[in-house]
Amino acid sequence: MGAVTNNNNPPQNPKNPRPADTPFAKGGISQEPAKPKTKGMRMCCVCRVRKEDSRYFVRISRDKTDKTGEFTWSIGTKNGRGAHVCLTCIEKCVKTRALNRSFKTQVPQEIYDRLAKGG
Repeated sequence: MGAVTNNNNPPQNPKNPRPADTPFAKGGISQEPAKPKTKGMRMCCVCRVRKEDSRYFVRISRDKTDKTGEFTWSIGTKNGRGAHVCLTCIEKCVKTRALNRSFKTQVPQEIYDRLAKGG
């Protein structure tokens, strides 16, 4: 005959040693309290200061447009690989060419010119 199971004491899963009748058996309920959500931190690519609020930064982004591999560069919130610069560090960014280091490629001079002009 087959194995007789006792309903008072359910069989144990060897991978999960908890009893099958508890709410923690399948991992559905966590015993730890929920962690509070954190906002995204942004870091300036010039001075490396981290801040939560994006109002203190200018975002420069690079995005591939087509299969030719050419990049489009933009200032503002756009898709693609981005770098942030503090509003106070813009002059230093233009002087030291910090965006070249962040993007690991040559950033066009027109982007630096637009940053220096303020837009």
